[in-house]
Parts: sequence; C-alpha cells; structure tokens
Amino acid sequence: MELLAGLSVVGGLVYLVMGGDLLIRGSISIARRLNMPPAVIGATIVAFGTSLPELVVSVLAATTGHGGLSMGNVIGSNVANVLIVLGIPAIIVPVAADPAMRSHAVFMVIASVTFVGLCLFGELKAVHGFMLLALLIIAILLSVTGRVSLLDLGGEEEVYERTLGLPQSPWFAWFFILFGGVVMPVGANLTVSGATELAANFGISEAAIGATVVALGTSLPELSVSVMAAMHRQLGMAIGNAVGSNTLNILVVIGVTTLFADLPVPPQALQFDLWFMLACALLVAWIAIAGKSIGRGLGIGLVLAYGFFAWRTLQSLPT
Repeated sequence: MELLAGLSVVGGLVYLVMGGDLLIRGSISIARRLNMPPAVIGATIVAFGTSLPELVVSVLAATTGHGGLSMGNVIGSNVANVLIVLGIPAIIVPVAADPAMRSHAVFMVIASVTFVGLCLFGELKAVHGFMLLALLIIAILLSVTGRVSLLDLGGEEEVYERTLGLPQSPWFAWFFILFGGVVMPVGANLTVSGATELAANFGISEAAIGATVVALGTSLPELSVSVMAAMHRQLGMAIGNAVGSNTLNILVVIGVTTLFADLPVPPQALQFDLWFMLACALLVAWIAIAGKSIGRGLGIGLVLAYGFFAWRTLQSLPT
C-alpha cells in the first residue's frame, strides 16, 4: 500500500509540474501575441503560474477535509523556496542579490509576518483570505504603476523562452493551456490521495507530509526556473524567484484556499514550522537587503538546513 501511495504522489507531482509548465508557456505565447507588456506578463502569468501547483493542491485538499495538508504545503513550500531553490543553484554558481530586490524582500517579510499573525487565531477563515488578497492587489497596483516595486514583474518569461521554448503557433499555445489545465487537477487528486494515505500508513500527520514530500514537489517549478537562471548566469533571478514565490504562496494560495474552506492551523505549525518558515523569510530578506551573495558553502548549508527541517517536521504525530 505504501508503494502505491508513493507512486500516486510521484505521478501526481509529475502531472502538476508538467501541467503548470505547459500552461505557463502557452499563456506567455498568447500574451506576447496580444502585445501585453512584460511587467503585466510577469505580474500575472509567470507569477501566478509558478504558484499553481501549490494552489491546486491546497484547494483540493482543503475542500476534501485535509486542511492540514494545505497548510503544510504552503509552509513547506516557502521553506523549500529559500533553502532548496536558493541552495541548489548556489552550489552550481554563486547567487547574487539584486538591489532592486530590497523592497520585494521587505514586502515578503510583511506578508510572512501577517500570515503568522493570522495563524495565531488557530484557524484561517474567508475574512482572512480577503485580507491577504487585498494586500496582493495593493502590491500589484503599486508595482504596475511604478510607484513602488513590491513584486518582481518581469524576467522569468525570458528564461522559459531561452530554455524550454515557447510555442510559436497559437494553436499549439492554446493546446498547451488546455492540456495543462486538464492535467493539473488530475495531478492534484493523485497527490492529495497518495499523500493522505502515506500519512495514515506511516503514522505521521498530513501537515507533515504536506510540508515535506508534497511541498518539495510543488516547489519544483521554482527550482527549475532558478537552476536555469543560474546556468544562464542570470544570477539575481534566483533570489527574486524565491522572494516572489514565497509572497504569492501566502497571499494567493492561502488567500484563495480560505475562500473555499476554513483552514485549521496544525499544532505542530504553531510550535515549529511557522517559526522556521519566518526565520527563512528573514534570512533571504537579509541577504537581499544587505546585497550579499550566496556561495557554494552557504548553498550546501541551506540544503543541509532543509534536511533538518524535513527530519524535524516528520517527527510529528498525527492529530
């Protein structure tokens, strides 16, 4: 049974990543044909697209009575985005901080602190989701109008074009979008069902499985973008990718999910996971604000720190 559940999770994550990738590439191609500005493409398609795996999994889990898996997925993804998505590219080539990332990093910390504060109520409801989405809308409006940059609104679509390529024909672009849109819910269903079965079979909490196995899998799009950026010497994109993804995971994934179902905060999240996530947010913010670079040694340290987080989280008992 454990093997079948594990295969279900792996297969579901493959579908999620593949579907999200096709949907992003097809949408970028259509947007460019419509002459959408790069900033708008970055603020909508790429930004939301890389958070789609987390969003689809979280909404499905929450609406089927597995809210702990939803919370664990977001918290674990934000940890993985700092320790893995920054650590692995830094092992390949030093990752530098772009001075333009400073305001983005500050906003990510604001979003993270807001999220932790709301979690202290013990349960996230629709009113909390509306608060997070309102914060997102304000950030997008300020960034698009150029008053103050709070979100990274461009650049990643160039990585997709240079590496994976964009469909040139509008028919292929629409096929990418439709196929990706169909595949992602299938992948989410396989992932959630397999993850809940793994949790039951191994006697650990669904939140722990969500924060480790599922979160690491749903962070693969961010990891692939950062690795490709590092290989193409776009050294500042990895930090921007981690900062932007963490912000959107909180504001979009949690914000939208709470509109479908209330999210109880698992006890283990209040005891350890949330505070570890906040520490990771403060770390990457310090790197961005101070203009530091992440070398190979620190990159290895980040990956090892993720190993500790996964080990500590998987010690939790089901609630």
